[in-house]
Amino acid sequence: MNLFPRYDPSQVPDLLISQYLVMSQTTIIPHSQKPYVTRQYPTSAELDALIVNAHEAQKKWKLVPLQDRINIGDKFMVIGTNLHRNLPHLCIN
Repeated sequence: MNLFPRYDPSQVPDLLISQYLVMSQTTIIPHSQKPYVTRQYPTSAELDALIVNAHEAQKKWKLVPLQDRINIGDKFMVIGTNLHRNLPHLCIN
């Protein structure tokens, strides 16, 4: 018995809320109850394209020498740390 069957999007129903297909999500500011940001959900075609692109990127990434990947990861961590340190200043401006 396979407890983790392969994902088949045709077997998953569309996300429905009150019988309406949900295409976006709006975040509300709690104290004013006004919309802060609305984000559109990707379409099935957009998701399929993202998966194909990720698959192609992984093929290329695995060809990068290990030490180069480590160096890229280290640089990413430095950038993230610097962003975290500067975040309060970025939010004020």
